[in-house]
Amino acid sequence: MPRCGRPLRSSMLALLARHLVLLIGIWIPVSCIEQPGNYSAEDSPRFEPVPVIKPGGQVVAVALGSGGPRVFAAIGVLKALEAKGYVPDLIVGTSGGAIIGALYAAGFTPDEIEAIALETTLFELLDLVISDYGYIGGQALHGKLTRLLEGKTIESLKKPFAAVVTHVETGVMEILNRGNAALAVRASMAIPGVFLPVIIDGAHYVDGELVAPVPIRVAKQLGADVVIAVDVQARLDEAPAMPFYPPEWLSMGVLKRRLVDAEVDSTTILVQPVLSYYAGFSNQYKQSFIAAGEAAINDALPKLRELIQPEDQKTRKVNNAGRLLVRRMPPARSL
Repeated sequence: MPRCGRPLRSSMLALLARHLVLLIGIWIPVSCIEQPGNYSAEDSPRFEPVPVIKPGGQVVAVALGSGGPRVFAAIGVLKALEAKGYVPDLIVGTSGGAIIGALYAAGFTPDEIEAIALETTLFELLDLVISDYGYIGGQALHGKLTRLLEGKTIESLKKPFAAVVTHVETGVMEILNRGNAALAVRASMAIPGVFLPVIIDGAHYVDGELVAPVPIRVAKQLGADVVIAVDVQARLDEAPAMPFYPPEWLSMGVLKRRLVDAEVDSTTILVQPVLSYYAGFSNQYKQSFIAAGEAAINDALPKLRELIQPEDQKTRKVNNAGRLLVRRMPPARSL
């Protein structure tokens, strides 16, 4: 069996991976399949410094964060935003947030994304492997995304989109805003120790949650004037008591919380749905998270009205794809 890159030896990453799997709460027999190879096609995911600009108006981005099954709350947030007339110009996603973000950027409505979520079972996304690097190959997920996104590149989506990934060899955050959309999303949610790393042009990529749980700065780097940040991380105050919640897991939760807090500034509208600590993939969980996402916008309304210009908001109700431009800028610096 071909190797798929060097193993991730960080105990913190391994603990995070096991934690996320426990939240999913599944147990199925392991089988062995061929591991994916190195993607190096012309449309392989990559970064190009082409931030969004909108002459005479604000660029409003939505940054969809990671959070395991809690990311379904982002669907509710998008539904509520549209219902109140706020339609983002730019979508950036990390991990599961990248899935929802890519579908939204491709033109799916929040209601359509909800329907997809409710009809998708966990088992159809799993292809189990025997490997030192993870036990889910990711090919089933990749196939599902490819079908939904019709094999499109990121630049051909209806709205500007970017997925955040972690470069394994350097530990540095990277942005994927060009190339195959399905593969970029798959790389963004390759949970270390669970999903096999994604190899693109010889480099190994895993879950962007490790470096940008809620990609606020990435949205700013790509041209956003205002960022609606959707934070669906687990509430640490609801974590079970030890020994059921090892201190290492708590440490990882604290680190992710600090990463998010460090990126919030005066032009950030932080949306934090009230979600249960325990999360699963059943439709009951999905529907409760979506409803919580819708409700969370009420708390964010004052700042939405403060930061997003009313006249600019009105123009967002019309398809403004023709008014969005891109311009070149210096190469991205590491965040």
